[in-house]
Amino acid sequence: MLYDRYRMTKLLKHSTAILQTIELFSRTSEESITPQQAYEAAGRSLYNPSRNKVWLRDRLTDLRKYGLIETTYSLSKGQRKLERILLTTRGKEAVGRKNTTNTARLDEDRAPTWEELTDMVKRYRRVNPDQTIKLESSLKEDIM
Repeated sequence: MLYDRYRMTKLLKHSTAILQTIELFSRTSEESITPQQAYEAAGRSLYNPSRNKVWLRDRLTDLRKYGLIETTYSLSKGQRKLERILLTTRGKEAVGRKNTTNTARLDEDRAPTWEELTDMVKRYRRVNPDQTIKLESSLKEDIM
């Protein structure tokens, strides 16, 4: 029973991390934001930078733990400074953004389903509107 409670709290923390990621990246369509954009998205006051840094550090720890974001830092006078917060592929899926690099991958071991084929044709039509595309399907008659 204790193990189930632990797993429930872990799932709740993961869902909270997803909600926080959605909150941070809801105002932009970019895949990365600055710390100032994160403060504005969360409705934080920009007049107390030390409290904002602590708040953001705590949020980023959880988001990194679940693999939703990555961070980039710069080094200035021996101190690290947070430059950008980047969405990972897992973070893009959580926010609801499609991964544009691996959208048309299929396994070589299995045949694609009809839904996968129609989705690929729809994407191809969006990219190439000047081409006419026909996709037909019919059942073979048994030849015996």
